[in-house]
Amino acid sequence: MTEDFRLGLTDPTINSPCLTQNAAGDFVGVGDTTLTDPTQCTAAGFQQNVAANPNATAPFLPILGCIDLTRATPAAGDGCTTPQSALFGFHGRGDIREIALYLQDTITKGNWSFNVGVRGDLYRGLTKESQIEPRAGISYNIKPSNTVMRVSYARILETPFNENLVLASVTGNPLLDALFGDHRSDSRRPAQ
Repeated sequence: MTEDFRLGLTDPTINSPCLTQNAAGDFVGVGDTTLTDPTQCTAAGFQQNVAANPNATAPFLPILGCIDLTRATPAAGDGCTTPQSALFGFHGRGDIREIALYLQDTITKGNWSFNVGVRGDLYRGLTKESQIEPRAGISYNIKPSNTVMRVSYARILETPFNENLVLASVTGNPLLDALFGDHRSDSRRPAQ
C-alpha cells in the first residue's frame, strides 16, 4: 500500500500567531499574513496566540509556519528546513497481506433452517492478527405470512481501515506530531 499526498495551510486564520475578538466576542485567529510570530502581536494591537493566553483555544504551532502558504516567509524560530513556506509532501509505503478462508453449510428441515460455519482470518499489515471465527444461526419460516424469524451468532475479526494507515504509523516527524499528536506521549500539542 502506498500513501502519497501534499498538504499546506491556505487559511491565514488557521494557526495564526495572533488573536483578535470578533463581533460575537469569540477570540479568533488574525488574518494578517505579515504576522508570523506571536512576539509581533502586541505591537500590532492583538493578543498572542500562545498556550499561556487563556483565550487561546488552539495555540499557535510554530512548525506549521513551514506549510502555511498564506505566509510566504516563516518566522526564523519555526524550525523550517527551507526559507520559504512550502507544501508538505508525504510518501509512505507498507505491505498489507490479508487472507480469509471460510466454510459454511445450511441444513433445512421443514420450516427450520440451521446455518453453521467457520471463518479464519489472517492479517499481516502494520499490525498482525489472526483469528478463528465461528458462526451459527437458526431460522424459522412461518409459511402463512412468509415471515422468517432468525437468530444468529458470529465472532468477527475487524481489521484496521487501510486508509492513512502508513501515515498513522509514522513517529518522530515534528510536523506530523504537531498536526496529529505525538503518538508516544498522547500529547495533541507537544510544545505545551
